[in-house]
Amino acid sequence: MQTVHVGSRFNASRVALTVLLGVVGAMPSAEAGSSGSYNVINLGSLGGPISGAAINTSGQITGSGYIGNGYQHAFLSTGSSLMDLGVLPGGTAKQSFGLALNSSGLVAGISGNQVFITNGTTMIDLGPTNGSAKNVVAVNDDGQVAGTLTLANGNIAAFITIGTQTRSLGTLGGANSYAADMNASGQVTGQAYLATPGVAHAFITNGTAMIDLGALPENTFSAGAAINQQGQVTGYANTNGANGAAGNPHAFIATTAGMTDLGTLGGLTSEGLAINASGQVTGKADTATATHAFLTVDGTMTDLGSLGGTFSEGLAVNSKGEVVGLSYTANGGEHAFLYAQGKMHDLNAALTTEQAASFTLTQAVGINDNGQIVANGINKTTKVAQTFLLNPIPPN
Repeated sequence: MQTVHVGSRFNASRVALTVLLGVVGAMPSAEAGSSGSYNVINLGSLGGPISGAAINTSGQITGSGYIGNGYQHAFLSTGSSLMDLGVLPGGTAKQSFGLALNSSGLVAGISGNQVFITNGTTMIDLGPTNGSAKNVVAVNDDGQVAGTLTLANGNIAAFITIGTQTRSLGTLGGANSYAADMNASGQVTGQAYLATPGVAHAFITNGTAMIDLGALPENTFSAGAAINQQGQVTGYANTNGANGAAGNPHAFIATTAGMTDLGTLGGLTSEGLAINASGQVTGKADTATATHAFLTVDGTMTDLGSLGGTFSEGLAVNSKGEVVGLSYTANGGEHAFLYAQGKMHDLNAALTTEQAASFTLTQAVGINDNGQIVANGINKTTKVAQTFLLNPIPPN
């Protein structure tokens, strides 16, 4: 998740969004405990399993949870409260999904077939008027949302909202495009098809204009996954294979000036999944015998290792270069990790004895610049999914 901003030229068209400045209501306090360097807070439930999707600079979390009747609702958590955000009014929407969050606590997501934005008091329908919402990837501090739509003709299109309406970002000449992330300037990245059949490239937008970021030399495929405030994009792109065939995908970093192959950790493939303001990239890359999370430093991949198993991947990185994600353990379990100060730490070590007896943290999906982490886990007995906020404990 990124907290992003856009220029004032959009302000007049967002007058309708000013109603979203209400205050989130209170809910009963969630379970809390501390161990090691973190205070671990169980966010509770809406009546069934929940899953966190994003965390903002204040430690607020959004995601989705089952409400007990087979449907899911978006939620907003402050750590001490969990708010059911409901669904779009009108009676047709049964579910909602919280997918993105800005620094002031505005949540964007999907309810029914529509994109929404809400502060917990008023849920606003952002469209589309023709077609249906497929995904939401980011919301900025002015309430602008980016994501992907299914159009009325069946084609897929990346979108950005202007005021209270979705606007297709078009393609690079082909039928479909997909949004993956949006930065502080409202630039969107993702993947779009060209007019040549089967050719798809990563893109970046300038306003609502889509710019082709190209591909690695002599190849036809790339996809943007994340973008930072400087307009640097990471993702993955095909390399050259034998006899002219498409080869294995590699992580890249790109700007409008060109695309750079970040290589691997000695194996065949790699993929960039997140990028911070300094241009450090995290994701996953093959070694000779395994797949490990990585972090780039000055453009060079560093192997972050694992928690004893053969797989790990970095899912988010903050401005300090701290990475969170998931790793297999030696016995095949899936555990959330934090990579900091040159070492990978199992976040389950932060659980109290009582918490550890009941839950396993399986993946950490976000970390903010204060070091607060959102992690998803599972109840060991019921196998019900649960979400946790990990607050760093200041040193004495």
